[in-house]
Amino acid sequence: MRSHQPNSPAQESFLRTLSTSLHQMAQPLSIIQASLELALLRQSTGEPFREVAENVLEQLGRAVETLRFTSQLARYQQPALDVTNILLSDVLHDVIEDLSRTLSTAQIKLAIDHSGRERQIQSSPVRLRQLFFYILQSVQHLSQAGDVVHIGLQANAANIKLRIFHTRGHSTQPAPPASDESLATRALALAEAIVTSAGGEFRVANSPLLIIADFPVRRQSKQPAMDKDRFEGTTPAQFAVGPH
Repeated sequence: MRSHQPNSPAQESFLRTLSTSLHQMAQPLSIIQASLELALLRQSTGEPFREVAENVLEQLGRAVETLRFTSQLARYQQPALDVTNILLSDVLHDVIEDLSRTLSTAQIKLAIDHSGRERQIQSSPVRLRQLFFYILQSVQHLSQAGDVVHIGLQANAANIKLRIFHTRGHSTQPAPPASDESLATRALALAEAIVTSAGGEFRVANSPLLIIADFPVRRQSKQPAMDKDRFEGTTPAQFAVGPH
């Protein structure tokens, strides 16, 4: 008789998210079934039938979005095929450049801090881009105009730590709606799947929001190190995207 091996924290998180996602997908499908059965019983026509059709389309859209999310989540459990040696900061700067207009329109400022001598990690460039898109998307959903999002990269001999949090501005706008919080939760779940599939660790805390991702650095070979020494011996760099 084989002994049961406990799941890793990453596996446990994946299974919890998958279970929640399947439950969320079952809800709109049940509503669709009930709506259609009721329409057939009533032999609805005209305006009542239109209301049923609109409700069915709305619930179907919810189910499709959940199915798409579940598919992405499962895909990230598989090893990436384009793993290479890469600097995390290179991908981060590219994504920030792509999203700068979106963040500026949302009146969200972005501040970057680097510290330590950055070394390469082994990961998929495509997945790293998706990781930063998911993280910044989630932060945007949870932020208000005037907020400042702080992104820190802390490097040491063993890992690269990505640390993200935001500070509130002076906006009088109401808190983000529940729909935005749901989108942020899904985006962070996909971000966690990318980090853990690359051998890293991912943690999220709320109130206030704090996102931490640890990436193991590339193992040094006998060849001379070719990593960029861009931050060694310098003070932390900062820049902001968005209105000042």
